[in-house]
Amino acid sequence: MPKPSYRALSILLRAFSVVAAPGGPPLIFAEKPLIVRILLHPPEAEASTLLLSLLNKMGGIVLMLSALQWLASRNPVRSVAAVDALIAGLCTLALTPLQVQTTLVIDPSQQLLRGLTSAFDSCFVTRLQRLRPECVC
Repeated sequence: MPKPSYRALSILLRAFSVVAAPGGPPLIFAEKPLIVRILLHPPEAEASTLLLSLLNKMGGIVLMLSALQWLASRNPVRSVAAVDALIAGLCTLALTPLQVQTTLVIDPSQQLLRGLTSAFDSCFVTRLQRLRPECVC
């Protein structure tokens, strides 16, 4: 019996990796003027040293996630744990806007947009879950 091909999952993981990789270094090496420009000129008090430090750490996490996805794309069957971690993270990102929607007072158009993006993310996570290889224990 032929083994199933996980080519679609491998391509998807590589695409995520290629999209995420360029975002890490600007977050790591950015100075205050660049961050102010990226964030569309927020008030001066919001672009603090703490925000710069947080964005620096987030850039490292983005690069780490990119490397994890690239390495998992080479052989998704052996990297089931990495694929599962990616699915769990995307599921969390899909459900977070719904939780924020219940705690914040926002206008109905933003509620609709958050609901639609959350539904799209949930569908995407479901599709990724179906592409997931079985555990080779």
